[in-house]
Amino acid sequence: MTYQLKHTQVKVVTTVLLACALIQASELHASALSGKVAGTQGVSLVYIGAVPGKSFPAPTEKVMVNQKDLLFRPHIIAVSVGTGVEFLNSDKVAHSIFWPSVGGNKKMGHNLGTWPSGQKREFKFDSPGVVPLLCNVHAEMSAYVLVAPTPYSALPRQTELIRFRTCQMVNTRLRHGTKA
Repeated sequence: MTYQLKHTQVKVVTTVLLACALIQASELHASALSGKVAGTQGVSLVYIGAVPGKSFPAPTEKVMVNQKDLLFRPHIIAVSVGTGVEFLNSDKVAHSIFWPSVGGNKKMGHNLGTWPSGQKREFKFDSPGVVPLLCNVHAEMSAYVLVAPTPYSALPRQTELIRFRTCQMVNTRLRHGTKA
């Protein structure tokens, strides 16, 4: 799946990882999964996909996305399903935030409206998928929220070691973002 929004192209690529942990008598045993992202350009976001038969509690801590210098900061974030995200306007001009879809589902698009400097709005993401953030006031602004079905995600630098300490046998998706 590829998203093209103004200056950023985002691709979602699926990779299968074979072993991570064993489940015996409904008990999850600790294990580790590690690897490196290499041979890509731009930003990579790695996360562990849905774990059959396993649910994770929604995080209680909120995540902040700031609108500053006519940019979304950070440009890419990963959150778990159920996470509240606060959107702060730190610019001296009004901003809006909307997304046309969640995971390609246009019925899940949403508009938080427009608000002035210093104010913030909050939204709780309850469905997994890639959320392309846009600003109605400034068409050049874009960012991405990956709403992951598990709490395991990382934004590694090139060749940086990624390590998830406790997980199960799952699919892992690798998300590449490159400047167009």
